[in-house]
Amino acid sequence: MNKHTPAPWRLDHKSLYSAPIIFSDTRNIAKVLYHGGSEDQEVIANAHLIAAAPELLAATTRMLNWLEGRSDEIDIIDLALDARTAITKAKG
Repeated sequence: MNKHTPAPWRLDHKSLYSAPIIFSDTRNIAKVLYHGGSEDQEVIANAHLIAAAPELLAATTRMLNWLEGRSDEIDIIDLALDARTAITKAKG
């Protein structure tokens, strides 16, 4: 499996383009398009979720490793903070 573009991914919903853009330090990741009948708020919410994908994946992977006992070095407080931060970013 190929690796995804490294985090952080950021959202620019006030770009020169008509649709929100998700980008990293090295490239554009995605352009979130409006679809028939969609509200601006729905499109922006989708863009926030896409931009948070790397953090959500990392937090979920760490949590699963902790639950399966694969890592003794993971602090549950740090794990919860990572998850909360990723969720907050996803919610915009």
